[in-house]
Amino acid sequence: MKEVLLEEVSLSQYFGNHTDVPPKNHPVEVSSSTINGRIVVISSNNLEIIGYMPSRFSYLLGCMKKGHNYVGNVIFSTNVPIPKVMVNLDAN
Repeated sequence: MKEVLLEEVSLSQYFGNHTDVPPKNHPVEVSSSTINGRIVVISSNNLEIIGYMPSRFSYLLGCMKKGHNYVGNVIFSTNVPIPKVMVNLDAN
């Protein structure tokens, strides 16, 4: 999955703890746990939630139940005008 723009980054655990977005090339992964049924992307370094996957990727839940994992990195991030994080993810 290329160029996935995460949702609710400004409300995330990572942003709340650091008052910043993760830098480019920061390692990320899709969490095996959901929050309120939503798929979350977390920092591979400290397991803090960075943002939510858009709902069009909800099919990943079925893939993860079959044992697939998804890892990748931040390819773009900014705080201005609002916090945004874009990631690339690959099946592992």
